Amino acid sequence: MIRCIFIFSLIIFSSASSAGKRESADLMLKSLAAKTCEKLGTDCEIIKRRCPQMVPMPNTCIVMEYFDLEVAKERCGVDTYMTCYQDNIRFKGKALHEFTLPNQGKPILKRAFKECGSVGYYEVKSSQLKNIEWAIIGVMNSVMEQAELYPPTYQDSKVYFDCLSAVK
Repeated sequence: MIRCIFIFSLIIFSSASSAGKRESADLMLKSLAAKTCEKLGTDCEIIKRRCPQMVPMPNTCIVMEYFDLEVAKERCGVDTYMTCYQDNIRFKGKALHEFTLPNQGKPILKRAFKECGSVGYYEVKSSQLKNIEWAIIGVMNSVMEQAELYPPTYQDSKVYFDCLSAVK
């Protein structure tokens, strides 16, 4: 179910632009996606399972997943990073299914996004992660018109979900 949420988000995001624009933007991350999988070895399969062929921007998906995995290592340490990574995925799903989707078109959703939109962001510390983050931002800004994304882009989904849940 969580895998579907991530795929759904990427499809919705990428549907905001033309196919040609998405493909050329996604190609900007092809080399980084290949290096990512080379570095991860067999662990790349974890990421590829989250980025099936039907995702319109597969290279971007792989790089974003790798970024989230590496941020989990930075935040939680190498001993517990996988739990941290999986929890973040789980709470992204909870935010979508338990709050965002049921409240579509309702004033509480607009209020919650306003109150919680900037909650739980984590600024990466390593220069390697900052470079990856900027690469992702470059692709996203080139695909989405009027987008002006900037760091930090990693959001602690539990903190965000807790904020959403507290909005009345």
